[in-house]
Amino acid sequence: MYRIRTKTCPYCNSIINWKPKIKRLRNTTYHKPVPFKEHVVLGKKIFENETSVTYSYHCMNCQTEYISVISKTTKREL
Repeated sequence: MYRIRTKTCPYCNSIINWKPKIKRLRNTTYHKPVPFKEHVVLGKKIFENETSVTYSYHCMNCQTEYISVISKTTKREL
């Protein structure tokens, strides 16, 4: 569930690498560098129920916010 996911912003055509923020890393910044010199946007948990978790993340170029729903059973986006 905590793997890096890739999306493309339809407004500025930039690639968004994002992953859910882990609870134990409370004082991490919103942009976290990764070894291959790209940034990963940390998603914020908005809502959680028995079957899915909803996250919010944003594009670093145009600051557009996106919402993604991830299934708890299959660990994939719905």
